[in-house]
Amino acid sequence: MECFRNWVICLADPMKILIINVHSALNLGDDAIMRVTVDGLQRKFPGSQITIAANDPDSWKKYQGTEVVSSLCTWVADCRLGYWRAAIYRMPLYLVVLLLISLFYRLFKKEIFLRSAKKNRLLMAYYQADMVLSCGGGNYYSHKALSPGFLWTLFAAFFAI
Repeated sequence: MECFRNWVICLADPMKILIINVHSALNLGDDAIMRVTVDGLQRKFPGSQITIAANDPDSWKKYQGTEVVSSLCTWVADCRLGYWRAAIYRMPLYLVVLLLISLFYRLFKKEIFLRSAKKNRLLMAYYQADMVLSCGGGNYYSHKALSPGFLWTLFAAFFAI
């Protein structure tokens, strides 16, 4: 409502955009999709603050005008290589924690943070985002009926809601 009362200041605020489910710039297809996505967003929303939540955050540092943080996937696995087995036991714990964090934020508008600066950078990006987009590419596929990677990708989008 503050934007409607003081629209001049609101219009000056940059759009905060979070792009989730980003894999690695070492994959040339993912890199090309991200380049077009970032360029399009910067043209459509000049001055926007774009945050990329990536499985391989170091590979995306080359994009000027963006902030890169570690994705939700990195909380539970080495998702750059698809190593989920060692992390399966952590997934339910993080699902419960993230569900509680999201409910607390939606009900009371209070931001909850964890003890990890890396995780808190991602949480802050979710809290501040005006728009959350899932990266283009092959994110929503599964080789099994219940793939941990597929479920975690869906949850990253659900968490934004």
